[in-house]
Order: sequence, then C-alpha cells, then structure tokens
Amino acid sequence: MYGRRAASLLFLVLVFTALPLAAADILYSVSRWSCGLIVWDGEMPEQAAEVTLRLEEAVTQAFGFWGYPPPVALAECKGSKCVRIPDPATGELIRAPALSWQGRETYPVVVVMFPDRKRMLLALGGERNFGAIWLTQPLSRLPIEGVEPWIESVASSYRTMITPMTADDGIWIHEFAHWFTYQWCYPQGVWPYLLPNYIKEGMAEAARFSVAEPEAAKEWHARAAEWAASNCLTGSCTQRMMYPVGLSLVSYLVRTLGAEGLLASLSGWMSRASAMIDRYESGWRVSLGLPSICVKYEPMDLRFTE
Repeated sequence: MYGRRAASLLFLVLVFTALPLAAADILYSVSRWSCGLIVWDGEMPEQAAEVTLRLEEAVTQAFGFWGYPPPVALAECKGSKCVRIPDPATGELIRAPALSWQGRETYPVVVVMFPDRKRMLLALGGERNFGAIWLTQPLSRLPIEGVEPWIESVASSYRTMITPMTADDGIWIHEFAHWFTYQWCYPQGVWPYLLPNYIKEGMAEAARFSVAEPEAAKEWHARAAEWAASNCLTGSCTQRMMYPVGLSLVSYLVRTLGAEGLLASLSGWMSRASAMIDRYESGWRVSLGLPSICVKYEPMDLRFTE
C-alpha cells in the first residue's frame, strides 16, 4: 500500500518538475468546478464547459433529492483538506479549497474525466467493468492492478469520481448521491460501510431515477417484485440484485417515512438490520402486490428419526 502511494507522489513531483510538456505528451489537463477539480485525460476537450455544467447540475439534483443543497467552496485553499494538482498543460499548480456543508469542512471532489468508457476501463487496468466509480479513499489503496500511474497521482484524495464524459446524467446523479450519503452519515455517527448494500445503492438509485430514465425505473421495480416473490430480505443482496431491490425498498421507505425519516432510519439499518427488516419488509412486500409474510422454505429432511 505505502509503496504504491510513495510511487504516486514521486510521479506527481516528476510530472510537475518536467513542465511544460509538448501537447502530444500531455497526460492530463486540469480545470476547476464548483466542488473541486476536473482532471481530463489528455488535453481539455472542446465540450469541457458543457460537461462541467452537467456535473454541477448532477450534484444539485443528487443532494436536492434528499432536501439539501450541495457543498460550497471555502474562500482560501489551506489546511489538510485543500487539494493541489499540477497541470502539465499549463505548468500551473491548480488548487481546490475545502468545501463547507452543514457547518462542517469536507474534501473537495476530484473528477477524473475520460473521453469514453473504453478508454477509462483500459486506463484502470482493463479488468473491471463499471460505468463510473465513487471513491472515499485514495485509489492506490484499492486492489486494482495495472492502473496508469498518473491516475493514482491525481486520485489521491478522499473524494474522487472516475467517469467517462459520455456517461449519462443518471450515472453522475447516482455517484454524487453516494457522496451525499457519506456527508450525511458521518456527522450522525453512521458508518456507510456497515449499511446493507441495497440501502446504500437504493439511496443512489432513488436519486438517479427521480429525474432520469423513468422507463428503466419501472423495469427495476418489476425485477425487485420478481425477486421478492421467492426471496426474503437479509443483511445484503447479490451484486446483481442490490440495485433493483434497493431502489424499490428505498422508494417505499421514502414514501412511508419521508426523506428525512429515511435518513433518520439509517442508524437502525447500520446496527439493527434484522429489526428494520422485521419492521418494514411486510409493508414493502404489500406495496409490490405480494403477501405480507415472507416465508422462508427450508429443504425437508427426509432422514428417518427414532
């Protein structure tokens, strides 16, 4: 872990001391946005302003779904939460000050932006498959091999989104909704890592589908109902089902409790998931048109007993 981190820092220093580079040698370019910095793969594209505006709107929608404004930048770049990235295209050290949200300082967001999904996946080693990724720790700490060194050097803070600029708005809203979840949870003493995966992903999907892709949302709800017809909620879902089940359950909880009520319930979902399932599963199942009781069928023991 520490070896990769040291290598990333050394790479950052070498890039900075080698400035300026010829355009053909530019690994990345840096620009600012309201919540931090955007690191563009290669030269900054012509549509940079349009993409930046889309990011701004996605953050507003992700936080707004839960009734909160997005974080705002502080006036000065100082302290441990300030992020600094050298721009090989200009030779300038670009700074992003810490953000303020609900009276607390937090890290600015570094968005590592690729021209398309294929290029992003190749730059990250080519072995993983995702539309975008949200990180709350330096990329170098994750077990991902084959990452291009410059990516680890710029994705070294605690709030990073890696994405292609061809991603639709819903994907960005989903990822920024994860940001909201972390920002809300930590001051409340809730550890997001301990939430059931369908609650975490369901919160992100609920924000996403509130403004985009209504037809896809219907399909997700139908898949959740099909799953619930033969499965009961537990502490987690499979990777494939945590998104539709999460969307369906969180949507039900928001309708039942309201957005603030759902947020207030997260402490229970973190520490007493089984009790929360007992409290809410039956109502959720009824909302899907299913029997309220989820019967867990056990295989019959056919052995003779005396």
